[in-house]
Amino acid sequence: MDPTPAPEKQFDYQSEGEQVTDPLQIAALLKKVKDSCTLIQVNLPGQATEYNSALLDINQKQGFLLLDELTPPDGHQSLREQGRLTAIIRLHGVDLRFTTKVQEIDGEAGIAFYRVEFPQQLRYYQRRSFYRVKIGTGLMVPFSITPQTNKHLDGRLDDISVTGIRAELKQQLFFGKGDLLPGCAIQLPNGEKVSCEIEVRHISQDDLHRIFYLGARFVNLDRSKLNTLKRFVAEAERALLRRKHTE
Repeated sequence: MDPTPAPEKQFDYQSEGEQVTDPLQIAALLKKVKDSCTLIQVNLPGQATEYNSALLDINQKQGFLLLDELTPPDGHQSLREQGRLTAIIRLHGVDLRFTTKVQEIDGEAGIAFYRVEFPQQLRYYQRRSFYRVKIGTGLMVPFSITPQTNKHLDGRLDDISVTGIRAELKQQLFFGKGDLLPGCAIQLPNGEKVSCEIEVRHISQDDLHRIFYLGARFVNLDRSKLNTLKRFVAEAERALLRRKHTE
């Protein structure tokens, strides 16, 4: 079976997230969650399982929230033992995240609920309205950089959206976050070449395989190049979906 992964629809984020510390603003955001009956994803320390809950009450003055019993049910005992949770809430194009401690576990009519500390800070992530497509091993998209030092670097795209890329390179990277790299090029499978300028957003390294990963956003793309990338992203997504269905 071909190991090519399915197209990975992931929301890109406009920033690394805003830290909200004003209690009134936190309460206002959480009230929207409660009023909309939005499910809360709950993660517990050291566990891969994702649990669900709901926000039952907000009491900013007394410094607590009430959360509904976790599902699946095994989360209840785990939370009792851990005493701490991270909540992730997806609401109208925004992701909210906070970590809190359990103050008290109680129940009514056989259903548990949790009194947890009102969060002192909350991370606010604004999602963009487009997707990032994972490039599988069956679709090679060469990527190159020729910075001002003229030290040419070659690699391949790992994923792409209309605003940025993640690339794999096997040469040592000699730039850092925030650097602008004007001499970049993406060689599309249909023969088109998109020359572009990028801003470095993050760099990581796989020491075992000596691979460097570059995350970057496009800078000053003109309309023609933007339309070319939009077409490629849409075509790549359709192709990978077809590939997945034939596996």
